[in-house]
Amino acid sequence: MSLNKHRFAVVIGHNSQQPGARAKAPLDKTEYEFNSQVAAKIEELSPDFGLTVKVFRHYYTGPYKHLGLNTGNYTQEIEKTYETVKEWKPDLIAELHFNKANSKIRGSRVFTGPAKDSQNLALLVKEELMSAFERDGQDSGSVIIRSSKHKESQSLCATDSPSVVIEPFCGSNEKDSTYAANLGIHGLAEVYLTAAQCFCQQNTSLKIGPKEKVLLNTATSTIIDGAPQGLYKNKSPIARVSTQESHSNSLNDSLLCSQAAGRINKAKDSNRTSLIELNTPPIDRLTPTMLLKVFAPKYLEQVKIINEAMSQTYDKTIELSKEDVWLSLFTELALHSNGKINTQFKHPSGLTGPIALPSNLRFWIGSDSLAFKTITTPETDIEQFLIYLGHLKNKSLTTLNGFQIYRGLFTCPLIKKNNLHQAIALNLVLKGYFCSKSYKPIQTPPFKHILQGIAEGKSIADFMSKTDLIAEKIQRLDKQHQMIREAISLV
Repeated sequence: MSLNKHRFAVVIGHNSQQPGARAKAPLDKTEYEFNSQVAAKIEELSPDFGLTVKVFRHYYTGPYKHLGLNTGNYTQEIEKTYETVKEWKPDLIAELHFNKANSKIRGSRVFTGPAKDSQNLALLVKEELMSAFERDGQDSGSVIIRSSKHKESQSLCATDSPSVVIEPFCGSNEKDSTYAANLGIHGLAEVYLTAAQCFCQQNTSLKIGPKEKVLLNTATSTIIDGAPQGLYKNKSPIARVSTQESHSNSLNDSLLCSQAAGRINKAKDSNRTSLIELNTPPIDRLTPTMLLKVFAPKYLEQVKIINEAMSQTYDKTIELSKEDVWLSLFTELALHSNGKINTQFKHPSGLTGPIALPSNLRFWIGSDSLAFKTITTPETDIEQFLIYLGHLKNKSLTTLNGFQIYRGLFTCPLIKKNNLHQAIALNLVLKGYFCSKSYKPIQTPPFKHILQGIAEGKSIADFMSKTDLIAEKIQRLDKQHQMIREAISLV
C-alpha cells in the first residue's frame, strides 16, 4: 500500500459534556477543547504528509459512573465511538488527551497495547514528543503497554489497527502547559503527523535501546521508559585532512576517485530503488534516530553500490559497513535546538546541507563532488558523505608510526575483524582524534593507544583523557561517548 493511501484515524478524547482536565495557564483549555483544535489542524495538514485523516469524537452516553473503571457509561461511550472508527478501516489510530497529576510532575506518556506494530507507533510518537518538549532525563517520556485491566485498554483493544492513546504533556504543570502553548496547535499537529508518516513509511521494526528499561508491575502493565532521543546539540564538523598531509599521490588518487564516482553513478542509474519515489518524510522533520529507521533500506542499498565501486578502485578493499554509516550519520548530522535535522547547515565550501562535507571533497571522491557545484539537496548531501566514508577507509595519504593514514587504521589487527570497533575508529577520524593538530604540542597521534582502547571496549573519555589531547576536545569526550552509545543502540 502506498503511503498516500494510509488512513489515520484521530479520536478526540472525552466529549463536550465531560471535557476532561483543564490545563493551567497559559494554555488554560480543557482536553476536549484543546484536542478538538489539534485534530482539526491534523486533518488540515494531512495532505502535506501523504495521509488520509478522519476525525472522530466520543459519543456522549451519559455521566461516567466512576472514572478509571471499565464499567458504566464510559465503557458504552468507547464501544460506540470505536464501532464507527472500525467501520472506516483505519491503518493506525491515535486518541488525543493530556495528563493531569501533581503540579510538580512533567512528562509525555503514550499508551499502547501488546501488539508489536502498536508499540512501534508508540515509540515513534514518544520520540517526537521528547524532541518537541525538550525532555531530559528528569522530564521523562514513556511508552506504557496496557493490559485488559486498564481504562485505556478499551480504546487500544477496540480494533485490530495499531493504536495509541497520547498524553503529550501534564496540564497541571505550569512548565508543561507553557511548552504546549508555545508549541501551539500547529506544532503539536505536525508532531503527530510526522510520527504517523514515519510509521507508515517504516520498513523495519524499532529496537528498544539498552537505556530503555522494560519493567513489569503488579498491575500487569509494561513500562518502556527511556532517556530522551534526538536532543544532541553543538555537534562539531567532521575532521578535514590538510593539503600538507594529503599531497602525496594526489594526482593518481584523484584519477581513481573520478573512476569510482563514474562507477557509482552508473550503478545508481541501474539500481534505482522504489524507495526514492515514495512519499518519504522531509528530512528536516526528522531526528537522526527516525532518519535511520525510515531510510535504512535506501542507505543499505547505497552502501552496496559504494562497496562495489571501491572494490574496482582499490586493492584489498575495506568495505563500508552498516555500523560505519549508522554511527557516522547519527553523530555528524547537524541539528536544530529541537533535535530535528538542520538541512541548512553551512558547509566549509559555502554550500548548505545536513552534513558538513569537507572543503577538499574533490580530493576525496573525485570530480563528481559537490564542492564545485552550486546546488545541493539533503539527500545528495548525505549520499556524497557516504561515498566520502568509503574512500576515507580505503585511501592511503601518508605513513606515520607504521600506520598508513587512514587505511591502516582499519586493517590493524586490533579492530580489523570487528565492524563496530571500525565504526568507532571511523567516527574518531571524523572528529579529528587522529589529526596531529588535536594534540599539544602538535605531535603524531597515539594511534595504537586509541585503537587498543576501542578494542578493549573502554569509554572514549577513559582512554583519550590520558593523551595530550587539546582542552577543547577533552571537554567533548563525555558527550561524544554518549552519542556513540546512542548510535550503537540503533544498529
